[in-house]
Amino acid sequence: MEKSLIQYFDEHVENSDFRKIKQQGFGKSIESWISNGERHINVNGEILKITNCKTFHDFLLYFFEYKFDKNWLRAPENISHPLSIWYNKTIEIISYQQVSSRGFYKTPCIGAVMALLRLSYNLYLLAHNVELQSQLINRLKQIDQFQGAYYETYVVSYLIYSGFDVAIENEKDGSVKHHDYIATVKETGIKYAVEVKMCSKKNVLGARQGNKTTKTVGDHLYKALLKPTDKKRIIFIEMNTDNNNWYNDVSEILNQKEQSLTIKGKPAPKAYLFLTNINYHYHLNDTDYEANNIFTGFKIDDFHKNPQNHKDILDFELKHIDCLELFLDMQNFEIPSTFNGENPNIEFATNKVNSVINELIKHQENIGQKSTFEMYNFYYQCYRQSKKEKLLEFIDPKNWHPEINDFSQERLAKLYCRLLSFYGRF
Repeated sequence: MEKSLIQYFDEHVENSDFRKIKQQGFGKSIESWISNGERHINVNGEILKITNCKTFHDFLLYFFEYKFDKNWLRAPENISHPLSIWYNKTIEIISYQQVSSRGFYKTPCIGAVMALLRLSYNLYLLAHNVELQSQLINRLKQIDQFQGAYYETYVVSYLIYSGFDVAIENEKDGSVKHHDYIATVKETGIKYAVEVKMCSKKNVLGARQGNKTTKTVGDHLYKALLKPTDKKRIIFIEMNTDNNNWYNDVSEILNQKEQSLTIKGKPAPKAYLFLTNINYHYHLNDTDYEANNIFTGFKIDDFHKNPQNHKDILDFELKHIDCLELFLDMQNFEIPSTFNGENPNIEFATNKVNSVINELIKHQENIGQKSTFEMYNFYYQCYRQSKKEKLLEFIDPKNWHPEINDFSQERLAKLYCRLLSFYGRF
């Protein structure tokens, strides 16, 4: 009965292949197996062996300790460092959990735990897909460099999750100004110069100075646009605030900058702009944190228009497809707790039959109450394996954009599901 229920759930409610993509994104999949009672995890060729590792969260705690060293994390001189604070709070919480008969426990994920797991996952993604340089670990350990390095790991994790090839430029070459990352779209080979900025707040994340408001966003934008490039630009700016009503003030600043900002006496160049606010560190002992993302175009005119018809919508989507995909993937980003895309509410349950039934009931209750992003995921489960010819017919029946004939089936499926969920019937 258990096997039949799980098979029904995977086939009719939550497709297992889709679930794995949603959990792990479009970078390299988690590679893990159990041998001689040990969990083995392949991190880009380095095989890590862990005992008593039942969940991917267990691995992330191990990976955090492995990269930062338990002795360093517990040293009295580092006790006020964010890494040490998050680690020691997490270890304390784990120490008083009641473990189930299958060896699992469930507890609210307070901000300190969430911050640790997310940073560790960011570093794992970097190590598994690109390279985790010792220089980055050293920067994270140095309190005066922690804040910038910390946010860089978030940005690179988003890029990897979304399927970009990411290159870290050679900072030792002082002959040119380097961007934080060069992100290449696997589908087309188009390259983006990526700049990463974070609003400093005094005494937050170890910063010794900073402004409590978000008004410095204009300064960060200016600095990000200073570096010359022949590539398209992506700029990430982290608000770093516990004020959830930050966007109106920031939007007003950006509108002013679009009219007035100059770089070396010339009008500022255009850029794709991602504004984020990840405030786990403001809620170390509770779960009232949020992770918000806003995407817009700086000096890109059609971001300020509202496309009305099929052709205008398709023109907009195709013109900005790389960053629209990235933004949607950022909304889906999650930290996996299982190794192979299993549903954790079922995989870790003591009674799997009851858990599948509960998941089925939950699914029925949520029908008709889905957000735009949930609708996208619903459609993607339905259309992700549709034939390419059908998708082309659905998307562009009048053949306005013959270039999409060269798109992969995967990109066409994502595009069609985005059109359905964001614009209604298409």
